[in-house]
Amino acid sequence: MGGPVKKDKTFFFGAFEGLRETIGQTIVSTTVSAPIPGIAPNLQNCFVLTNNPCAKSTTNPVNPTGAVIGGAQVILPLFPHPNLLGPNNLPEATYPFSEPITENWGQGRLDHTFSAADAFFARYTIDDSYYANGLAYQPFDQTQATRGQFVTFSENHIFSSALLNTARFSFSRTTYHIDSPSTFGPGFPSLFVGQQNPGLGTFQITGVTVSTQGGGLGPTSTLPVDQLQHIFTWSDDLFYVKGKHSFKFGTLINHYQQDMFNNNANRGAFTSTSLAQFLSGSFSSVTVGLGPYDRRHYRYSTFGVYAQDDYKILPNLTLNLGLRYEFATVATDRDGLNSSSTPTCTYPCYQVGPLYNNPYLHNFSPRIGFAWDVFGNGKTSVRGGLASVRRRNARFDAQCDCRQSATVWGLHHSGHYFLYYSGWPGRGQYDRRNQPDRGARP
Repeated sequence: MGGPVKKDKTFFFGAFEGLRETIGQTIVSTTVSAPIPGIAPNLQNCFVLTNNPCAKSTTNPVNPTGAVIGGAQVILPLFPHPNLLGPNNLPEATYPFSEPITENWGQGRLDHTFSAADAFFARYTIDDSYYANGLAYQPFDQTQATRGQFVTFSENHIFSSALLNTARFSFSRTTYHIDSPSTFGPGFPSLFVGQQNPGLGTFQITGVTVSTQGGGLGPTSTLPVDQLQHIFTWSDDLFYVKGKHSFKFGTLINHYQQDMFNNNANRGAFTSTSLAQFLSGSFSSVTVGLGPYDRRHYRYSTFGVYAQDDYKILPNLTLNLGLRYEFATVATDRDGLNSSSTPTCTYPCYQVGPLYNNPYLHNFSPRIGFAWDVFGNGKTSVRGGLASVRRRNARFDAQCDCRQSATVWGLHHSGHYFLYYSGWPGRGQYDRRNQPDRGARP
């Protein structure tokens, strides 16, 4: 929807798009053995707490009486009883789940013409989405909610028939929250001393917790995760025509604020190599996030300049020559939680200080191209080009000495890769996220 606000001067435009979708999902997971009426009534019952046939063992762990011990008495009843037989006659439980998908996208734009030489527009875009999917065992699920907001202001000014300038400022705010509720809530007893996030953890048992959804019994162990990103962008492009030359000069400056919260294993992730080991109350591994350094607030900026000349050598042949330089500062935590390590060191080897030496000091990107009107009639053209394009790093390895070996192929301005870090100071977990700077483009 759009129309004039002031005749021949001011115009508005608005758009909305909504998506509502529900997808049926059938989840099948292996579970603890129990008789299945009408299908496998003779299966052994491993849900009993005494003389449990699945708990009996004369090896490690030794449990000749088949007693279900310790916390396993609380966790075992949470497994669903089987309702079908899977491959190799393994007991399986299946249940349906409806995946809701919701998205609301809207945009508003205002254009104003000050004069024949001066025009301005402002644009606001918002995009909300929500999605949920079931996990291996009821009642656990995983949800994801995102919101992106983008504001752009742009002004075009014509100085003369040969000189045009475009200046822009944009701001974008993107957030997402991924959660996997521990449905039993705060009333469920803590599973270990110092548990930060109340509720049930995640249990994986070799040969039992096998599912089309992956994971184990419980919520996703690495959640919840929250991320918030602000990008402030300033850009200016100057176009100048002189004889056979069409010059372009410009700059692009971005300032990033990235706030991240990672709740990895704060409810605990427990692994047993067999059902007998689990029922005996022991585990082969336990992963617990005790924090409190589970938040990061990174700040950094990029600065880019370019120059390009489209040189019309012949009436039907144009040569494109350009050079771009883009510099980026080192990502730094607002609260000083920065550290790095070397791949050969022994614990503790993390050093407080910059995450890496800045590899973006020499990001020069030359380019050359051509456009050839083969017959000079505008109907057939041949184009080609060659460019050295640098991108900032796609991934840092947590085990590398990032300050010494961060030789990174730098960046392209249509997408910005940035560091993701979580954990203790120096725990060094890096990953990549790509957030297009949509707010700075038409």
